[in-house]
Amino acid sequence: MDDHAWFKFRAFTQGWTNAAAIRHRHVDGWIVSVPQAGSHWLKFMMGHAIAAAYGAPPPENIQDERLCGHPRRPPRELASRFSFPVTVHSHTMPHRLMRRAFIRNALHFPRYVILVRDLRAALVSNYEKWKDRYNCDFSTYLRGDVRFRKRSTGIRFNSDIWMRMRFLNEWGGMQARDPARFLVIRYEDMVKDPTAATLATLAHFGFSRIAAEHAALGAARATKDEMAATSNDRQKRVVVRDEKRHWSTWFSADDRNFMAAVTQRNLVHPFGYDYQVGLS
Repeated sequence: MDDHAWFKFRAFTQGWTNAAAIRHRHVDGWIVSVPQAGSHWLKFMMGHAIAAAYGAPPPENIQDERLCGHPRRPPRELASRFSFPVTVHSHTMPHRLMRRAFIRNALHFPRYVILVRDLRAALVSNYEKWKDRYNCDFSTYLRGDVRFRKRSTGIRFNSDIWMRMRFLNEWGGMQARDPARFLVIRYEDMVKDPTAATLATLAHFGFSRIAAEHAALGAARATKDEMAATSNDRQKRVVVRDEKRHWSTWFSADDRNFMAAVTQRNLVHPFGYDYQVGLS
């Protein structure tokens, strides 16, 4: 099989075997994102906004999951004590059963925020974070491995272009089927107006006490300096990366051609990003 056939095969098989979104659906809101899309930042802003509006303790650092937890560890106790909705975050994919409207309604799924970012910038960010472990050049990493095999180094890519395109296709399909349940937040829009992104997310999840001033406070507290200051050494390089060099400079002409070709053939839901044009 060629890469396109492998991509469709893996999307189909894994769409039936990954049931996390069904098993852990008993919450009020769920943020789903690919790595390096700004989820730590958004949760940190949310946490400070929730703390200000509901009187809950603010997040101590970007790893703090007391206000927006992991699907296996939703913050039910704190949410009950301070009377706010229960929210979680994950990088998971939807199960294929979720495509059916009667399943979504019968099983009472929550509302979702789909957090996305330009694939090219996110891939550069992932490469820079893990390049010592990957032990390869960027062009090799960019092409990924649709079969998810161990490379000659004994290491798999933990998140490559194939995984990210599948995420966008699967959640994009869900959003197209049920737009009222799924809110899309683009990382680039969050950079331009973090207050608006925070406010929109919390409103979508039903945080009725959140006002613009609470979201603005969350955005003001979630600067890179403050997030880095409260992070451990491992997470500092996740949140704070030197961005003086624009991510487009990682791409050669062949890389740009590959990006255009592979997304044109495989990416069904680009979320408004145009990968068929040259990099700025």
